Amino acid sequence: MRLYRFFVGDEINVGKNELSISHINNKELIDQLTKVLRVKPGDLLTLIRTLETRPFIEFNYKVINAHKKEVSLHLVEQKENKSEFSNDLNLAVCIPNKPDKLSFIIQKATELGVKTIQLLTSDFTNLKHNLRTDRLEKIAKEAAEQSERGIIPILKTELSLREFLKNSDNKKIFVAMERANSNNQIPPVFPDEEITILIGPEGGFSDDEKALIEKSNAQIFSLGNRILRMETAMILSIGLASLQRA
Repeated sequence: MRLYRFFVGDEINVGKNELSISHINNKELIDQLTKVLRVKPGDLLTLIRTLETRPFIEFNYKVINAHKKEVSLHLVEQKENKSEFSNDLNLAVCIPNKPDKLSFIIQKATELGVKTIQLLTSDFTNLKHNLRTDRLEKIAKEAAEQSERGIIPILKTELSLREFLKNSDNKKIFVAMERANSNNQIPPVFPDEEITILIGPEGGFSDDEKALIEKSNAQIFSLGNRILRMETAMILSIGLASLQRA
């Protein structure tokens, strides 16, 4: 018996005992179910509302009939998704120069449990591509489905690092700083606190940006003596923070 997971919008009335998905209410999903996955009677689908709020509920359906343009489902059970952190973990990351690297960052940040991803421009940002937010949102959605998330991270674009820091007075921000003269790691955070991990660009922060960070309320921490690629620093930083919420 196969099990698939999908986030769906309001066009599908998730929660009903008997449900029909067709070309009319979601052509993309019906094509994926019938042409790509080739679902058959007995297969299980987990459907989650895209705009779900706490508690995050997921609905398990069994496929009753599957045709090219319509799939009929019967509700088996509904249960709370408990994979989300009790407090919000956010990522603010300076945009890398290559789209593949940005795609990788979006995918892994989603798998690691972040709630929002704020894309930033910095002094060393040198965009060699146009941001395709629709593609990035699709990557986040697919990663959320694969990792059994209860939500899809919110993708926020595009803000300068200076603007981000200027508006950070009431936020708990932790910055992974290369060559930082600091033995600080991410300190323990109480369950009801929201934090943001800030990751700098390829080549690091400029001197002006470092000065702005030091003047802000952001807390600088070290990831060790080695210089890490930004995507490595992101995974390690978010991983350290997420362990305190597991």
